[in-house]
Formats: sequence, C-alpha cells, structure tokens
Amino acid sequence: MVEWWESAPIVTNNEKAAPLRGGPPKSDASQSGYLSSGSGVRSSSAPSSDREYLDNREKGFVDKVWDWTQKAAGNEWERTKRDFQTIDDLVRVTARGMTFGWADAAAGYMSGTGTEAERARTDAAKSRQGVTGALAELGGSMATTGGLMKLAPAAFGAAQGQSMGMRAVAGAGSGAAIGGLDAAGRGEDIARGAAIGAAAGGVLAPAGELAGKVGARFMNRGVEPRTSEAITAEARKLYKTADDAGVRLSQSSWNNAVEEVNRAAAKANIDPRTDRAAVTALDAFRELQGQQMTLTQAEAQRQFLNKVISNLPESDQSSMPVLMSMKGALDDWIGGLKAADIVAGDIDVGRQSLVSARKFWTARGKVEILERAFDKAENAGQPFDAAIRGQFRSIANAKDFNKRWTAPEKRAIQAVARSGGIDSLMSSLGLLGKLAVGPAVAGGGAGYAVGGPLGMGIGAGVGAVARGAEYLATTGAARDAQLLISNGTVPASIGKAGTLGRVLGMSGGMEAGKRALAPEKLRNGRVVE
Repeated sequence: MVEWWESAPIVTNNEKAAPLRGGPPKSDASQSGYLSSGSGVRSSSAPSSDREYLDNREKGFVDKVWDWTQKAAGNEWERTKRDFQTIDDLVRVTARGMTFGWADAAAGYMSGTGTEAERARTDAAKSRQGVTGALAELGGSMATTGGLMKLAPAAFGAAQGQSMGMRAVAGAGSGAAIGGLDAAGRGEDIARGAAIGAAAGGVLAPAGELAGKVGARFMNRGVEPRTSEAITAEARKLYKTADDAGVRLSQSSWNNAVEEVNRAAAKANIDPRTDRAAVTALDAFRELQGQQMTLTQAEAQRQFLNKVISNLPESDQSSMPVLMSMKGALDDWIGGLKAADIVAGDIDVGRQSLVSARKFWTARGKVEILERAFDKAENAGQPFDAAIRGQFRSIANAKDFNKRWTAPEKRAIQAVARSGGIDSLMSSLGLLGKLAVGPAVAGGGAGYAVGGPLGMGIGAGVGAVARGAEYLATTGAARDAQLLISNGTVPASIGKAGTLGRVLGMSGGMEAGKRALAPEKLRNGRVVE
C-alpha cells in the first residue's frame, strides 16, 4: 500500500504550496515524490519550498498575535519619539525665554554649530509646538523677570511706598534694559527692543499689577477691617478679667501718666484762654492723681478724651491738637507699663492683662486715626482718591509718624500718600481738574492737536482710563493699609496677584510688542498687515 506522503507533490519555486487542509493531498502522476523513494533523503529543493510554504500559508492565531505585538510596539515607539521631541522642543524654547534669547548663542558656541543654526532650531521647535511653545517661552521669560523683580523691587517699580511717577520711571528703565538684552540675544535691533521694553515696563507692567490686585481684592471682598468699637469690646473683656482678679496699678504709675499728659499739653502750646475743652480734660486727669487705678478706670479716662474730641464744637477747634497730643501721651504710657507697676491682685493675671492691654491700646489708637481719615475723605467734597491721599499725607507728615507706626505700616501709608501723578496735574486745571472728566478732556485736547478728530478720541480714552486706573490704585492701596493696620495682615493673594500681573504685563507686553512691530510687518515706519 502506498502512503499519502509518498505521493505528496514537490513544490517548485514557480508554484505555491497548497494548504495542508482536509487530509492528504491528492497524488499527481506527473510529479515525483516529496521524498526520494530510492535514497530516503530530502530533495535539494526542499528548504526553499518550506520557506515559501511558511510565507504563503494561511496565518493562524499565534501569527496574528505576533503581528499585533510588533505593530503595537512600533506605534508605541513612534509615540515615545514624539514625546521626546516635544520635551526637547519645550526645554529649548523655555531656555531661550529664561535667558532672554542667549541660550541659542551659548548652545551654538558649545556645540560648534553656531548661533544662527541654534536659533533656527529653536524657531522650528517653537513652530512645532504652536501655542504651547509660545507659552513656554513666555513662561521662561516671566520666571527670570519675576526673580529679578523679587531681588530688586525698587529697580522694577515694584517696591511698596514708591510714588506713581517713580514706579513708572523705574518700570520703564528696567523694561528697556531687558528689552535691549533680549534683542541682542536674538540678533535683533537693540534700540527697537529697548523701546518696546520701556513701553511694557512703564505702562503695561503697572496696568497688569493693578488688574491683578483689583481682581484679588474682589475675590477677598468679604474681608473687612476691624473697627475701633470691636477692639474696644475685646479690651473691655480683658479689663474686666483683670478687675475681677483685683489687679491695680501703683499710685506712682498713674502719677506718671498724669505728668505725661500734662507735658504733652504744654508741648502742644495749650492756651487756657482759647483751649477751654483741653483745659477741662486736663483738670479731669489731675483730679485722679495719687490713686491706684484699675485698667478699666484708665480705659474710662481714654474714652473721656475721645468723647471730648468727638463733640468738640466749631468754636473750640483750637483744642484739637492739644487733645490729640494728650491722648497720644496716654497711649504711650499704657504701652510702657511693666509688671512692677502692679501693686495688688493676681500678679500673673496682671502681667497677661498688661501685655494684651498694650496690644489693644496701640491697635485701637491707629485704627481710630485711619477711621477719622476715611471719614474726612468721604466728606471732603472732592474725588475720594484725592481726598484720602491728602489724609494719608497728613498722617505721614505727623511728628510721631516714625515712632507710632511699624515699618510695614509706614510703607503702606506712604504708598497711598505718594500715589497720584495725574491728580496733581489736574489740580492745575481748576474746577475741570476736580471732575472725573478732567483727564479725558485734557487727553482729548492733546490728541486733537496731534492727530485730529481720531487723535482726540484716542486721547480722551487714554485720559479717562488713566484717571480710572489712578482712582483704583489709590483707593485700593488705602484699603490695603487699613486692613494691614487693623487686622495685622493683608490677604496674601492681593500681593501675589499684583506681582504676577506686573511680571505678565512686562514679559507679555514685550512679546506682543515684538510681534506687532516685527520688521516684516513694518513698511516705511508703519504697521502693515
């Protein structure tokens, strides 16, 4: 019997192998056997035939799994290469932003490829990444600018207490320096870069800071300053605790208080003929001389002074400076009390009471000064920002300014007192300058002289916006000072938002200026699209 494999066809190079399905293949008399019948060895053409058979047979499950694995691995590798390319692109454009364009020069020098080649590569990387690349470069520039601003805030016009004019001048100067450095690093016109930087630093940076602070203040609008009444209520609870513990101050201690009040009145040039209210208040202090006072009684004397000041008639306004000096002397006395001044009651309670009493008296005195300033500004009959600025200038010019206020408080007060360049300019225009439309009219007139009707419209808009910005800046700074002095702190988000806005205004303004005034967009000195 002849077995089926003995008659299996030999596949030649010109033939395709038939699939081994459905049993043995049919014999073909015209073909010789798969194995030589005489020798029992494989034909010399068998290896080639096996390869073609494996290549052309119908693929099974294992083959399909293998092909899918290879394809998946290839796709993953392609994705990995793209990810690495993205990372390299972003690092490259971020480095150019952080170094103001000098990273390309450094890379070209170290690699030997040259600056222009590296600039071209960075431009291509930025183009590949699109918006993400532009944001990465801007972020790098902002990081360096923000770091420099933190190291030298005054040089960037970001120091608290700088006048509005100084902030603009400093911002323009630092912006010009960075703009020129950036242009040099990119191989562009340095004068053009410096001009763009000056505009960004002197105008857009302060605008960005103002916008950031306005937004943060709106988000923190629920934070209110403590009032003098609230501080007084807290102080009375403390005084009652001390009174219940039997705490009393020595006679010599209160005598010192009366002497300080008398000395302050004399220093303020009290005149018995005209300062009748001050003389009456001074007599009330002298009547208590030689007593062992409680903290509540000392508080009552201060409240008495406040009542005299609040109800002072117009005919006796000459007593006001004397009364304010007397109250300041009493506050200074309570601030200098020591444990040795306690002669009766629980000493431990007395010590704690004195520490808290000094804190309450000092805070309340400062808050009362600010409350009085805000009240006067609201009733001044002029724009509130100008009025509150004048009140803060009076506080900053007081003789005891350096003694009474802490360093952060002084900076906050000076920030308000020194604001307002536009308002000073408008004051020369008389009644028109006192109105909100004054800067708009002045700007429109200047614009008309330069550019006709269109210039008048632009100038009026610029003047109105500038006046509104000044109003927001001054009133916002006054509120921040009030929060700092009454609550001990200002929401941190306000300062951070202002800094971020200033940095974004400078860096973003430079980038926008460079795009708007790119050489290819300029023709005969004018922007063309």
